Amino acid sequence: MLLSFRVVNHRSLRDLQHLNLAPIYEADRPVGTNWPAVPVVAVYGANASGKSNLIDALTYLRDMVLGSDRMAEPGLGVARIPFRLDPQFTHAPSSYEVHAMIDGTHYSYGFAVDDDGVVEEWLYRYPKKRRQVVFAREGRSFRYGTTAGADLREAEGITAPNALFMSVAARAGKSELLPFYQWLRGIQLPTAPTPSHVSTRLFRRLLGSWLTLAAQDETLHRAVLGLLRAADLGIEDFGTAQDGDATAKESPRIWFRMCGAKEDASTLSLADQSSGTRLYLERMFEVLDVLGSGSVTVVDELESNLHPNLAGHIVRMFQDPTTNPHGAQLIFTSHDTSLLGSNAETLKRDQIWFAVKDCASGASRIFPLTDFKPRDTENTERRYRGGSYRAVPFVDEEAMFAAVAESARRTGSADA
Repeated sequence: MLLSFRVVNHRSLRDLQHLNLAPIYEADRPVGTNWPAVPVVAVYGANASGKSNLIDALTYLRDMVLGSDRMAEPGLGVARIPFRLDPQFTHAPSSYEVHAMIDGTHYSYGFAVDDDGVVEEWLYRYPKKRRQVVFAREGRSFRYGTTAGADLREAEGITAPNALFMSVAARAGKSELLPFYQWLRGIQLPTAPTPSHVSTRLFRRLLGSWLTLAAQDETLHRAVLGLLRAADLGIEDFGTAQDGDATAKESPRIWFRMCGAKEDASTLSLADQSSGTRLYLERMFEVLDVLGSGSVTVVDELESNLHPNLAGHIVRMFQDPTTNPHGAQLIFTSHDTSLLGSNAETLKRDQIWFAVKDCASGASRIFPLTDFKPRDTENTERRYRGGSYRAVPFVDEEAMFAAVAESARRTGSADA
């Protein structure tokens, strides 16, 4: 499980920001669990407050670990996006750190980079709550823990100044790094949603591994069909082309039989479904994959193209140990205040975070609801919308209406 994430000097996250997933209220812990971290984290805030930058920072950490050895070109330094509104930070290092519990062992990994290369990097583990160094690096100087084998040290000589040691050594199969590397690789992070991306990804992942398998497995088919029907999408059944056409030779094609269709009516394809239905299918595939593996999924704007009831249903699947037996985690940004509710109906008090941006400096800050010491009976949605947590936009309607009226007058004059 992800225990915490720290970032400094990444986009609008100028100063140290610490997303801490440690449970705070024992009464809010899901019944029957002893998870070391909360299963859900939601980040709320106005547009351009820094919510997406927090996800972008975690994405940057993972992308660097998984690919810095391949991206490293001699003399080109490191690609990054520091805080650019203050020259003091433009060339200052950017740093990233995660703490995770992996197979019962606590790991801490992080690095700092500037425009030229890797400034420092470290991996620690805490097998008995005492810190044990796996490796630590400052520039080109490395040191290793007492358990480090000679094969781990071999990777030092082939690590470029602008590449992470973790990338090089883990890709070379150094066993001491693989638990953390594989855990980080398993995190699902958002990618840019384009129509071609969505259709290709759904075809490859849903068709190739999920729905095709479900069509062949009665138990899985029943479970997936139950999810589709429960979402009230109008889908009565699904399958692949082989189910209705034994002569099909090409890759299986997904078909859907819709509610209300006549007996001799043709089935619909995936392309015939609404964008909301396609997104729900993709989300549910990812959710089931994460729930089955006990990994982490990160979603920017969970409610996008989803009805609030469906978004709430996804959140509750992570809260319930019967649907989340392996301690999987969901981290998301949102504007959907219905998930806040009251009396911790969906999101618990220690699962809610806020992002704000200081207009004077342009720097973002994240902070938890627990800073306000909320009561378990508090109506969090009402207080958030009312500005009690300072993470809602101030809309100057008078100025907005005046600007729109002026624009309309000028446009009308130009047309005349």
